[in-house]
Amino acid sequence: MNLINFYYIFLLFGISQGLFLALAIPFSKNTNNPANKVLAIIILLATIMLAGRILYSALNDEWVIRLAGLVDTTLFLFGPLIYLYIIKLSKGNFIFSKSHYIPALLHLIYVGATFSFSLSELNQFYFNGPLRLIIASIEGLGLVSLCTYIVLSFFHLRKTTSSKLFFGSKNSLTTKRYLFRFLGIFSVLATIWLLSFTLSISGINLSFISYDIFWMITPVIFYIVGYFSLSSPEILRDSLKKSIANRKRLNPNEIQELRSKLKFLIEEEQVYLNSDLTLKDLSEQLNTSSNNLSWYLNHVHQKSFYDFINQTRINAFKEKIERKEHQKHTLLALAMDVGFNSKSTFNKAFKSLIGDTPSDYVKNHS
Repeated sequence: MNLINFYYIFLLFGISQGLFLALAIPFSKNTNNPANKVLAIIILLATIMLAGRILYSALNDEWVIRLAGLVDTTLFLFGPLIYLYIIKLSKGNFIFSKSHYIPALLHLIYVGATFSFSLSELNQFYFNGPLRLIIASIEGLGLVSLCTYIVLSFFHLRKTTSSKLFFGSKNSLTTKRYLFRFLGIFSVLATIWLLSFTLSISGINLSFISYDIFWMITPVIFYIVGYFSLSSPEILRDSLKKSIANRKRLNPNEIQELRSKLKFLIEEEQVYLNSDLTLKDLSEQLNTSSNNLSWYLNHVHQKSFYDFINQTRINAFKEKIERKEHQKHTLLALAMDVGFNSKSTFNKAFKSLIGDTPSDYVKNHS
């Protein structure tokens, strides 16, 4: 089998995968339908682009060329839809203006105008230069649109995931990680597209960075997005609405009482030193239910139980570093002293909550 046949088979497999995900995601049970419908549309548009790529390469009929112009409208839809998906899944009451779709509408008007010319006239315009410049400009604007909306999505996600509303969701940490990975995937795709576009208009030919590579990576995105979405039902479910409904689980007096008891157990009893401490254990010591304690930590401290306990342990570890205890003991010994039960758990928690490795942190603060 030659490379060209493999290339088309790969794209066809990507199309079938895309159609499957576009149908499976919005019809999953107990789903966050507003967000998942947007995700299904994104995947469906990418599938249409793949199909258009195959038709344009395999056929040279006039209707295929005309259709390719319509398909290019998707360049101006990916960015707004990605932004809308992030909004729907991270903060459902954010108002999304339909004006974001104006560039796509303008492109449709442009494509409609090209129908007034024959194919031979368009070819003449292309080879003489003007139409080639227009097509390159359209692709460049589509690329700028995608990159701009990815940046906007990152800013929106950072802003909303720091709010109490977002962290009120039981599965907010999983959703947060999923959304950042989702944006990371499209950032990689946009980067490859930018390199391919830049090399194309510069007349530079590099085999390892080309439009073929860009189109082969697109189906892989289907697999990754589908994996994270379908394998993590907590992302698909509209858990945010449940969070809003449970926002008043404890009244102010109960919150204050729980705060005082928890402060005593952390600062005086140092319950976090118990490496086997669980949510149930701590709730029993506080004379409350596990659900109440979980709600309190999510809403007041904006952390899950394990993040709260690990953060407390890490603070104790940092105090030991300030007292220069690492000069007499290993970092692992200090980590075990503050309640961590393994090196991997300590390193993972430290990296996640502090954003640095324990050894680098010590070097920077020595």
